[in-house]
Order: sequence, then structure tokens, then C-alpha cells
Amino acid sequence: MDAIRCRYRRLTVLAWTLVSGLLISTSETLATEPLAMVSAAKLSGDASPSVEAVADKAGVVRGHVRDVESGAPLEYTNIVFHYQYEDGRRGSQAGGTMALNGGFFVHRVEPGTYQISFLYIGYEKHIVGDVQIAAGSEVNLDIQMKVKPIVLDQYVVQGDAIKNTAQGILTEKKKSATVSDAISAQEIARGTDSDAAEAVERVTGVSVVDGKYVFVRGLGDRYSATLLNGASLASPEPDKRTIPLDIFPAGLLDNLIIQKTYTPDMDGEFGGGVINIKTLGLVEGRQFSQKFSLGYNENVYNDGYIGYEGGSTDFLARDDGSREFPSGLPPVRLDRSEFSRPELRELKYSFKNQWTPDVRDRTPNFGYGGHFAQGFRLFGRPAGVLASTSLSNSYTSELRQELDYPGSLTDPPQKDYEVQQSARSVLGGVTGALNLQISNGSRLSYNVLHTRSSDDQARIAQGSTDDTDYAREYQLSYVERRLLAHVAQGSHGSILESRLDWTASSTRAERDEPDRRNVLYEEDAEGNLLLSGREQFPFQRVYGESRETDRSFKLDWEFPVPCTLESTFKVGGTYRERLRDSSFRRFGLSCAFGCGDRSENPEGILDEDNPDSMPWTIQELTRPNDSYDASLFVRAGYGMLDLRIPGNVRVNGGVRIEEGEQFVEALSPFVDGTEPEVATLASVDYLPALNVTWSLTPAQNLRASHSRSINRPELRELSPFSAFNYELGYNVTGNPTLQIAKLRSYDLRWEMFPGFGQYVSVSGFYKWIEDPIQRIVLPDVGNRAEVPVNGDTALIRGFEVELKTTLADIVGVLPFAGSPSPFLQNFGLSFNHSRVHSEVNTRSNAYQPDGSEPPEGDTSAVTFVTPLIGQVDRAYNLGLFYDSRGALEASVSLKVFSERLNSLGLGVRPDDYQAGQTFLDVALGWRMTRRIKWKLSAENLTDERFERLEGERITRAYDLGRTFGASLSYSY
Repeated sequence: MDAIRCRYRRLTVLAWTLVSGLLISTSETLATEPLAMVSAAKLSGDASPSVEAVADKAGVVRGHVRDVESGAPLEYTNIVFHYQYEDGRRGSQAGGTMALNGGFFVHRVEPGTYQISFLYIGYEKHIVGDVQIAAGSEVNLDIQMKVKPIVLDQYVVQGDAIKNTAQGILTEKKKSATVSDAISAQEIARGTDSDAAEAVERVTGVSVVDGKYVFVRGLGDRYSATLLNGASLASPEPDKRTIPLDIFPAGLLDNLIIQKTYTPDMDGEFGGGVINIKTLGLVEGRQFSQKFSLGYNENVYNDGYIGYEGGSTDFLARDDGSREFPSGLPPVRLDRSEFSRPELRELKYSFKNQWTPDVRDRTPNFGYGGHFAQGFRLFGRPAGVLASTSLSNSYTSELRQELDYPGSLTDPPQKDYEVQQSARSVLGGVTGALNLQISNGSRLSYNVLHTRSSDDQARIAQGSTDDTDYAREYQLSYVERRLLAHVAQGSHGSILESRLDWTASSTRAERDEPDRRNVLYEEDAEGNLLLSGREQFPFQRVYGESRETDRSFKLDWEFPVPCTLESTFKVGGTYRERLRDSSFRRFGLSCAFGCGDRSENPEGILDEDNPDSMPWTIQELTRPNDSYDASLFVRAGYGMLDLRIPGNVRVNGGVRIEEGEQFVEALSPFVDGTEPEVATLASVDYLPALNVTWSLTPAQNLRASHSRSINRPELRELSPFSAFNYELGYNVTGNPTLQIAKLRSYDLRWEMFPGFGQYVSVSGFYKWIEDPIQRIVLPDVGNRAEVPVNGDTALIRGFEVELKTTLADIVGVLPFAGSPSPFLQNFGLSFNHSRVHSEVNTRSNAYQPDGSEPPEGDTSAVTFVTPLIGQVDRAYNLGLFYDSRGALEASVSLKVFSERLNSLGLGVRPDDYQAGQTFLDVALGWRMTRRIKWKLSAENLTDERFERLEGERITRAYDLGRTFGASLSYSY
């Protein structure tokens, strides 16, 4: 009886679906038919085809032929014209043509009524009848052909959908159950982007801070997560959970997908979105490519370049040991309790005596990329292997204006510097993949990614301070970051008609900051520039390293729901652990008396052969929070239903139960007399999510979603100690009273896929956050320090608009524009715009220096309403691309961003903003042969001045400079 009832339900659902689909397709045909063809006027007679008298001017039939599923153009489709009888029967042939580049065709015929046949190998024959051609008229046809089904007994072909093209991305977006955006390898390659951070910035609603940290829909890097091929990653940053995207070379990317609505099979820490970095995938047959590039930044040639003697392998983002921690320094705290003064004086010679930069040759940027992929059969089963590598060296130089203010808008600057800063940035990576289909329904894959990046910087800052009329600071720094990720995945689809998927990953991120050097000179009363006598430690050196390991395992079991069509239920669980340790050691050199000639350069003052160098003594300056250990353990389980409802409605929803435990212990082993600070934070959260997609027509979707998610504090933020951040230039203090932020998100999107490569969408979103985490500037600690606090509430609302089309399509809809030229089909156009508004309510007593909870009912507390830190109110991306389908390719890309809040000042100190900027990039490519191609590029042609402001006063200002490049590539 149950079987009969189930069969009856299946038939009912099937009939409902067929009737609904018939009604929708019929209404759509009636709505679109006038655009596709001219209504036929039946001709009389049945003995021979009836043809109207030939006019002086023939008619024209033009259009495109595409695959109905992917929208890919079907070039070389045979198109045959036949005269048509009045009763609809086909008569004699009246000519023919063929679809060419992009599936486009055009054919001139004499007036009459025709039946047109479209034939392509492997596809069903497509016939359009009753096509009436009048003298001088034009008929436009958009033909979508279906693959001809081939039935074979018990033979399954399994493969990956093509997702590294613009059309492949649109196809995946159309089929997705969530609101998502993406950029493909094809789109990245035709522009000027060199890493993932530059590429993702062209996605709707996404902005990047400091060239590496991603903000999605106005929510900062703490509210975004980064995955590698679907697996979690460790972060090389000692103070952040987020992954800096500038460590991923563009040449290793297959696509970048940003999922903007939450589903229960994802980690519960979800805010603005999740960025899934897909590395290059496997291919059939063989692929091989080589690419070499050269370029330069105009600032390097106009302003000069300063540097210092580094290591012989710096061009590989690898220090050869020339900056390593001195082997002569003992692994204990250096102070008078353990060492005598003569011993401390002698230990200073363990350091390499190099403190200041000098003028260097103007070296051009250079890069290399190589790729190899091979498909083969292993034990009779399809398999493939891939290897790819990328390396780039770039040089920049900036003349900066830097001002620091102590507090309110009325205070004069306590530091007013002119700075020359030069840097060499190296980015390299290697990725490999192995894929094996072990049975018709099962496959295994393994991906490995290793990236290295380094920033080698030299800096000379000079100007006035509140202590002296003139000072000069020298700084040499080198930061090296490494990421090694292993991702193993399996999919087994033959278990009781269900599919079992698993992912196991292990990543290790490292950040080394060996031998940061700082020296301070000041002008005395007589106007002589001398090594600072006011500063107790005018010489300082810092050594730091950070290590993080991320291990995770995810298991998903998906099976069909009985008595439904294409509906599935998925259950699964995840386990993840993050382990981080970070440590810094700081040293200073001081001299109380008898210090010799302070006007010499630092190398002369500390020369071992100089007798005056003897009085200088080394001292440990390491702080309590310069070392810490932290961990996060997450265990979760979920259930999720993906339900297809007749009427073209898809409902995806479920709930996730997630348990998390955070732990941090901060205490440097080189600090005595201080107890370790331990902070913990644990929670169990229930996180539901619902995504609904209504396919209004085969080319239109209406999406709506609602979800709840969380945001935990960064690992180090729970520690109350203060640590100096050299990159920011001020102290960062933790807060052990931080609570987990809770988010509610609402999304609505309408999207349309009019044709091949075309996309239109309008999105709106609203997010409400309880206990949002923000960093504020402390108003009572002298110079500057930041601390994370929980605000009361926050709301974010905004909208996004995106358009992808061709110039021919735009001209075609313009009134009185006439028929667009086929030449315009070669021009692609992309545009997106996002507008975000946020309000965060933060009380002035949100932070208590003693680590206690903010007092309730404090009538003296003032509530400040501010935007989210890092949020960009408005962002625009406009791209114009030309592809001749032959030799020539070109692109013009424009990015416009409004101002963003960098840090929040409560009370005395004003807010710190970064002014809006505009970037214009141009690229031109020429395919010399089928395998050889060269490309010219120009970046940041607008060269708009970078500015940071507190209120109306500038704190940072400089020009980034234009960058020009050329590359030559070979591929087959």
C-alpha cells in the first residue's frame, strides 16, 4: 500500500511540475516570440511552395546558436533554409549558411515564408517554421539547441563542470541554491590583477583593505572566512583570523567564489560572506604553458629606490639566513640579573652591523609562471595530474607625508614627517593536484598548495616632533609569510542511491619577521644631527615569528527524499582545530656616558673596531604579551533539506549545532615577575538557515534567505596585554571581556540570464548584529592605542546591482538605434555597484582598563553611533573588454571606492578615515600565433593620491604611482 501511495505521489508531483512548466514556458514564448521572429502569414496553394514576388531588396535573418544548458556558442552549426507551404509543409531548399565566431550567423534571402533547420553533430535537430521575410525586413533568432541523448547500458561518465570561464561561472550561479558571486580564471587573465586580493575586489559588494584583507558587504575581515577548495585555512597573521589574499598568485587560480548567504553545512562563523579559492583543476589531454613578464613602477624611476644588503635568495621570498636570530645570543633574558655589564656590551656584536639603507639601482619588476596538466588512465580508470608554479618580484617607492596627533582636533601634530619608503614584494607559489575516478560513482582527489611571500622594506623618515625641531628615523624590515595546505577529498555516489562526501585538510601558516631595525637621530640645540640622546634606546631590533596549524575533517551524507523529484536531505558533521603560537623578542642598545661621536652613521658608531662602541650595552625589551599560545576547537553537526517543489521553487534549509572553545595564554618566557594571563570563551550555538529560490522563468530566479550565525573574537584579542604593532605604528590591547557577536541576515535577489555570457541582478540585504566587535582608539593613553570592544547593536543594510552583457545587446535595446553591427558582439561590458549603510551603537564605557564588565546603568556613558570599521559606503566596478575571436584582446577596468573608516575614536580622539579612490587599469593582448601571445598592461593610470584623515586633517598622504608591464606567454 505504501508503494502504491508513493507511486501516486510521484505521478502527482510529476504532473504538477509538467503542467506548471508548460504554463510558464507557454507564457514566456508568447512574451518573447515577437522579439524572436516575425509572425507568419500563411500562403495559399499546396502543389508547390508559395513565394511572394521578389522585391528589389532582400530580407535578412541573423542571430546566435547556443547550447541550451551552458549557453556556450555552437560555432559551425549548419543552417538550412527551405520554402514553406501554406499548410506548413516544407518545400524545396532555398539556401543555407553556417554559424561562425560566437555562434553568430547572418543570411540574406528573398521575401517569402521559410522553415529554417539547425544541425550540429551530437545535438537534436532544431527547426523554426513560419518565418516570414518581407522586403527590406530583418528577423532576429536566438536558437538554443539540446544535446542528443545517447543511451548506453550501465556506462557512467563522470567529470567536473567547467568553472574557470565567465560562462561557466554564470551557469553555476544559476544552479546554486544560495546567493553567490564569483570571478573566473578567464576574467582574471584578461585584466591586470596579479593576486587573489586584486581579483576579488572586482566582485560586487567586495572591497580590500591594505591590499590584502577582504570586506564583504561592509563587514570587515573578522566577519569573512577564506576556504581553499572548500577546506578551512590557517592564517599567517599573528593578530587576525582572516587570510591575507595577496599571498595567492593569480596564475594559480581557477576561480574565486563568494557565497553571501549562509547554509548549515558551513562553519557557523559567517558574516558578510565566505571566499572559496579554487586552484587550477584537472583537464583532459595535455596542457602546457610558460609565461614571462617585465614591468616597472614609475615612482621607482622618478623618486629613486632605497634598500640594503639582504640575502641571496630574497627573490624567492626566502631569507638565506642573513637576517636570522644571532647564534651568539643566549636563549635567556638579557639583563643585569643574569649577565654582567661587560658581557652585555660584548653581546651587542652578535648583531649584524647594518642599520641604514642606501640608494639602489632601479630594478624592473619581473615574473614567471608555468603550468602543466596531463590526463591519463590509471588501472584502467580516468586520472589526471597537474602542476603549476608562479613567481613575481615587484618594486615600489613612495614619498609620504605622515602626521600623528595626540588627541582632539585642536591639538597640533606631535609628529610631522616626510618619508621615503621603498619596498620589494615577492610572491610565489606552487600547486599540484591528483584526481582518480575509482569507480563509476566514486572519485578521489588531492590538492597541495604552497605559497611564499615577502615584503622587504627600507624607510627614512624625517621632520619635526613635539620633542625636537628635527628628527630622522631609519627602519629596515623584512616580513616573510608561508602557507602549506593539503586537501584530500572523496565523493562516493553508489551507497544506497546516496552520496557520501568527505574532506580532510591540514594547513600550516607561518609568518617570520626577522631583524627589524630602528634607529633615531635628533637635532641638538646647535643644529647638529646626532644619535638621539633623549631616547633611552636609539638602536632597537625586533625578531618575531608566528605559527598556526589548522586541521579539519568534514563528512556529508546526502540521499534522495522518497516520493519527490530531485529533492535531497543531507546530514553531516565537522571537526576543526586551530593552534597558534606567536613570539617576539625585542632588544635595545643604550649608552649612559662616554658614547663617543654621535654624529657618525650607526654603522660607524657600533663598528667593532671603534673604541667608542664599547660603552653601548644591549638590553632585553621584550614585553609580557610578546608571546602567546592560543587554540580554537569546533565540533558541529547539521541537517539540511534541499527540496524541489513543483512550480519551479527550490527550498534549502536546515539547522547547525556548533560547539566552540577558545583558549589563550599570554606570557613571554623572557619576562620575569609576571603571572600568565589566561582567557577562555566557550559556547554552544543553534544556527538555522533558509534559502528559497523561485525560478520565475528558465532564465530568471528570485532568491530570498534568512539565517543566524556568529562571530568569535580573534584568538589574541582575549588577552589583556598590550603589544606594539609595527605595521600599524601603535599599540594594540586585548580585552578578556569580549563576547561572541550574534548575527541575523536577510537577503533578497532577482537575477536574469538573458543569453550566453549575459547576467543581470539586483540584490538587497539587511543584517542585525548583537554585541558587534569593533576596535576603538583609547582616548586616555598618550599617543595612540586600539582595543576591541563589544558594541550594543549594529545594523547593516544595502543593495547591489550587477550587469554583464555585450555592446551589441545594449545597442539592440536602444530606441531608434537600428540593428547593431556584428562587430559590437566582440565588446563585452561588466558593471557592478554596491551601496552599504551601517550603524553601530557603542558606549563610551565599553572598555574597562581593569578587565571588568562595563557597568550597567551608568548615566555618564555616552552612546556613539558610527559606521562599521572598514566599510565602504559606495563601490563601482566598470569593465569594457574586446575580443576579436582571433588575434586581438583588450580590457579597460575602472574601480571606484568611497571613503572608509579605519578606526573609531570615542570622545577626545576623532575617527580615522581613508579617503575614497579611483583606479583605472588597461591591458592589450595580441596572439602572434595559435600558441604565442604577448600582453601590455598599465595599472593605476589615474594615480589618485592616497589619503588618511582624522576629521579634516591629513595623517597619511602619498602617491602609489603608475605601473606598466609586458608579458610573453606560450601554451599548447
